[in-house]
This record gives sequence, structure tokens and C-alpha cells, in this order.
Amino acid sequence: MKIYTLAADTLTRDFGATLTFHSGHNNTARLRIYSFPEYGNCQLAIRENKEKLTVYMRSKTRNGDSLDQLLGASGIIEKRYPRDGKPSNSLLSREKAPYLNPELNELLLINVQKPEDFGSLVSKYLGNTPSEAALMEPFELLPTPTPKFENLVCPGDQDKLAEETKLLATSEREAVVKVRYGQGAFRDELMKISGEACWMSGIQGRQLLIASHIKPWSQSADDEQARGNPHNGLLLSSLWDAAFDAGLICFGTDWKILHSEELAASAIQALGITDATALPMTFQTTARSGFLAYHREHCFEGWRKVP
Repeated sequence: MKIYTLAADTLTRDFGATLTFHSGHNNTARLRIYSFPEYGNCQLAIRENKEKLTVYMRSKTRNGDSLDQLLGASGIIEKRYPRDGKPSNSLLSREKAPYLNPELNELLLINVQKPEDFGSLVSKYLGNTPSEAALMEPFELLPTPTPKFENLVCPGDQDKLAEETKLLATSEREAVVKVRYGQGAFRDELMKISGEACWMSGIQGRQLLIASHIKPWSQSADDEQARGNPHNGLLLSSLWDAAFDAGLICFGTDWKILHSEELAASAIQALGITDATALPMTFQTTARSGFLAYHREHCFEGWRKVP
């Protein structure tokens, strides 16, 4: 197993971390940004490297202690980034990693000497147990704005598709849409946000990804702007896409996963769904929230939250 994969497992298993951004497989500076809901939403970022494990962290722990004085044998500071307003990595933007915002904080790039020491380093960085962290003032993550978009499906194309598929059943029409747009420009636009990786599983590879419409094409005749709106999309691997399209899963108002009672236990396990599973923060836009509200009301098969 890759070093950074082991580190990711440690973050989610031992500290309840949530992956909020992944730069994708083809990005030369591949980065994974994690947030810690149980620790005031603080963040760190792992730089993917086959040879070594390197991590971006604030120079101060949540307790305000100097992290470099607490490192010990856990890691070596590879580079120090002063407070100058410039991201230490182009992917550490104010929108994706507000807690690591270089305008307000000195950042460290730490080379973890031994993978087994990573958990100890993270414990020092967080500086608290979850119960103690809850007593501290939480860091408020900036809401993700809804940027302007260019509709990717013009009215002429929509009329042409309607004519071509007028004799098809709804399910067959949606299948045509999936092939034409779920693997074309619509998918490419979603890949610009996160790279070639499933938003929920992190699985990488263009051929394995599908752009799924949240509000189905067949139900958007009165809302043509929805059909080509990237905020009406989720970039998912085939299993996640199938479950979402079938109305077996959705996302609640808190962005956490909802699943139907009809979803088999084996499917829940295969999808890796837990009570902490949520749509990563990078994709939590106001516009997408509106489309998900429609999906919950009209497409989702049940309101059973993960127990």
C-alpha cells in the first residue's frame, strides 16, 4: 500500500478526518486536503509522493504551541513558508484550504521520517482530544461560493436530443443523456474542479468516472439551465453513480450521506458508507444544495440516515 494511502487511513480511522479536496491523478502537484470536524475544522494537506510522506501544517498547534519544537523524531521540517499571502502550494487556495491560509499563518512542509510516526505527529498538531477540542472556539470554514458558469448544453442541442429520443422510455432517454453528456463536456467541466477522481471514493481514472445529473434530465424540461449547469452534477465512479441515479443514496441538508432501506448491506460496505460519509466541502455550493434538495424530494427512495 502507498505511503500516503496509509496516512489517509490513519486520518480517517483515528481522527475522523474528511477528505475535502483531491487534486486528481494527472496533476503534477497532487495534493489531498483533510479537515477535522471533531477538532474545530482545522486542516492539513498531504502531498502525494511514492518515496516519502510530506505534509503541510500550520506552524502552531491548535493549543498555540510551536509545532517545530514538538516534532521530535516524528518529522523534519523540509521547508518553512512565512506569512506573505502567497500559497505555499498553488492548490492551497483560500477557497480549498482556508485553515492553511498563508495570509494569516506560517506554514510548514514536514517530512515524516517513519510512516508509523504519522499518527503521533497529527496528535501533536491537533493538540487536543475531541472532547477538549469541542470546548475551544471552532474555526469557521468559509462557505464555498457559487461561481458563474457557462451552460454546457445549448437549447438547440436540447431540442435535438428531445427529437431523437421522443419515442424512448424515460429510463432509455436518461441512458442516452448519460452517454452523450456524462462522458463528455459535462464530465470534463466537473474534472476541472477536482481532477480525474471520484468525489466520494477518490478512485482515479477518466474511464471510470461518470458525470451524474442531480436533477435528472427528464425532469428538467421546465428548467433548461439545469441541464448544462456543472452545479447540477456529481463526478462519481460507476457504483456510486448507479446508486445515486437509482435513488438509493442522496445527501442531507448537512451534506452527510443518506441511504434508502432498499440499499443492501453489501452495497453499503462496497461503497464504504459510514456515519461520517459526506460530500467533501470543496463541492458544497449553494447551487448544488438546491439541486440536491430536489433529488431528496423527487428521486430519493427514503429518508433513512446512516445509523
